[in-house]
Amino acid sequence: MLFNSFPFISLFLPIVTIVYALARMYFGQRMAQAFLLAASFFFYGYAKPSYVPLLAGSILFNWAIASWMGSAQDHAGTSESRRKMLLWIGLAANIILLCSFKYVNFFLQCFAFLNPQRLNLPNWAFPLGISFFTLTQIMYLVDTYQGLNAPSTLFDHATLVSFFPYVSSGPLVRSRVVIPQFKSFTMSVGRFDLACRGLYLFSLGLTKKVAQVFLILGAILPSRHLKLDLAAQGDRVNGFPLPGVRHAQLEQKRRGRGKAQRFRPFNLEAQIRHSHPHSPCRRDA
Repeated sequence: MLFNSFPFISLFLPIVTIVYALARMYFGQRMAQAFLLAASFFFYGYAKPSYVPLLAGSILFNWAIASWMGSAQDHAGTSESRRKMLLWIGLAANIILLCSFKYVNFFLQCFAFLNPQRLNLPNWAFPLGISFFTLTQIMYLVDTYQGLNAPSTLFDHATLVSFFPYVSSGPLVRSRVVIPQFKSFTMSVGRFDLACRGLYLFSLGLTKKVAQVFLILGAILPSRHLKLDLAAQGDRVNGFPLPGVRHAQLEQKRRGRGKAQRFRPFNLEAQIRHSHPHSPCRRDA
């Protein structure tokens, strides 16, 4: 499900926002977070439900590794060596999972090209958002090992990793930044004001995304097309009126996203002369 698709804009996002607000108001934070977790898994599996077990297995494995690291820290003696071993096991498993889908097909195709015998290669499609939720959990394991955050419960960790605004397209998040926002509202700005700002940012990002359909952006200015795409993604994620995404705006500012939003006028004739030296628009000095 794409952020600029009709089902997401007209059905999924309004329903999730309204039901989450009502559940938090009448049934408490835990019930609202449970609904948010279910909605995030539905969002992830909407296009291809077969990817949901992969996401769930990755969440369960990394949560177990972090929990074991936390329990090893409570015991004296060989706790440090055991925690380091668990960290390496978690990092190796995540990297192997990521490389399996990214590079196994490539190496098998190279082997099939060198080997004259006909081979039946597996068709491993690249799962949606595997890079983002894998790297997010690698950061979680490292932060847990360094003592920057305590091991989360399975409920909180699953909500953190599968949260639909960033599970498929980022940005990367940290447990100690997002999970407290699920539990309590800590911002000084009112909820209505935040909802208005979120609607503005989401509309701004959607406008930037729709603007990419113009051929001139893709054919003449591919670099600006990429910058506009990144800026649109950041605005749409920051605009979701739900907890857990407030950090995204700060992270994007830290990475200099504001520079990507500046869209200056350009000289079309100069671009054509630069891209096509033999064009009639080219003038010799």
